[in-house]
Amino acid sequence: MKAGALDVDSGGMNELSPAAWGMIGLVAIATILTMLHALASYYREQTRVFDLRVRVEKLRKQYAKRVADTDEPGDVDVVEFVEHKPRKMSGSEKKAA
Repeated sequence: MKAGALDVDSGGMNELSPAAWGMIGLVAIATILTMLHALASYYREQTRVFDLRVRVEKLRKQYAKRVADTDEPGDVDVVEFVEHKPRKMSGSEKKAA
C-alpha cells in the first residue's frame, strides 16, 4: 500500500443486522405507500373540483336560460319585506308549546 493512500472500509454496510435491514425496508415501503396515498388523494380532490366546476357552469347556464325564458323585458318583480314583532304567548299557548 502507498504511504498517502486512504484505507477505506467497504464492509461497513454488511455489519447491520438483518433486523436493522428489515426496519429500513419497512420504512422505505411505508414511505412509498404514503407518497402513493398522497398522490391519489390529490388526484381525487382535483377530479372532484373539476366535476364541481362543470356542474356549476351547467347550473349557471340553466339558470340564465330559465331567467331569460320567464322574464319579459321591463317586467320587474317587487318583493316587500315586512318585519313582524313577535307577540306574547298566552298561558294556554305556552303549555301547548
